[in-house]
Amino acid sequence: RTGWVVGSELKDDGLEAEDRNALLSALRRPTAHRPFQLKRALKSGLTVDEIFEATKIDPWFLDQLLQIIEWERSYAEAEEITPEITHAMKREGFSDIQLAALRGEDEATVRERRWSWDIHPTYNVVDT
Repeated sequence: RTGWVVGSELKDDGLEAEDRNALLSALRRPTAHRPFQLKRALKSGLTVDEIFEATKIDPWFLDQLLQIIEWERSYAEAEEITPEITHAMKREGFSDIQLAALRGEDEATVRERRWSWDIHPTYNVVDT
């Protein structure tokens, strides 16, 4: 598996049908496929409330997942990738490989563009 965020393929969620009822039924059972089924459900337009009713997963958590999908969609559909968009995606925690997959690019291209815009990783030290 490539991870929950990388790319837009949902082939690895254990579902054969695109049927809404089949998806809701699958979501009721906790399996290794459920995180990917959650992504399919949110991308297909099921609401946080509908998914909560089927799964009893905290609506706050489901909303966080929905926000990730919205960030993915906005980046993938942007007419042009700008420094501002790239900086926002990095601030949200997206890796270069995730950004590359969302646009059908390779990781090196994303990294080179980011570095040319002087967008570099930063690490904050926390004194505990």
